[in-house]
Amino acid sequence: MKVIIVLQSYNGGGAEKVALTLAREWTKEGHDVSLAVLFPKGPYRNAVPSNVPVYEMEIRRERSALFELRGIFKDRSPDVVLSAFRATHIWAALASIWSRRPIVIFREANIFFPSKPKSLKGLITRHVQSLAYRRANKIIANSNDTKTSLKEILPFVERKIDVIPNPIDFD
Repeated sequence: MKVIIVLQSYNGGGAEKVALTLAREWTKEGHDVSLAVLFPKGPYRNAVPSNVPVYEMEIRRERSALFELRGIFKDRSPDVVLSAFRATHIWAALASIWSRRPIVIFREANIFFPSKPKSLKGLITRHVQSLAYRRANKIIANSNDTKTSLKEILPFVERKIDVIPNPIDFD
């Protein structure tokens, strides 16, 4: 199976650690895994397994990732796209529309805080985010609290959510 994991950066957070753990383990199982990283900086850059191809983008703003990801998806034709960070969900979902329609999975690890957008930009972002979550085939929440929060903000995602705790890396 061909998998592309989309990361915002190599920062030292849980999303990055989980993504690198999955990349390493799935590669060991024989899957063709690659990473697409929007901002290739951070302490986990040297932790990328040597047998995992990496597409590092040289962009200034996240929205520029749309066309970069579109090209990567077209080139790699993944079966699965896993967006490991909320900030990358929109771009991964939109870019997947122009490829051969891979299965799109979002990983969520934090609860949503309901609030009304206070600006036109916030309103547009909320709407586009809603469209991205509609495009996702599956949403992985790392806890029941995260799942509950998602259902409260985006009720239409309830049937798409599974709870899978973060993996434990013993290496």
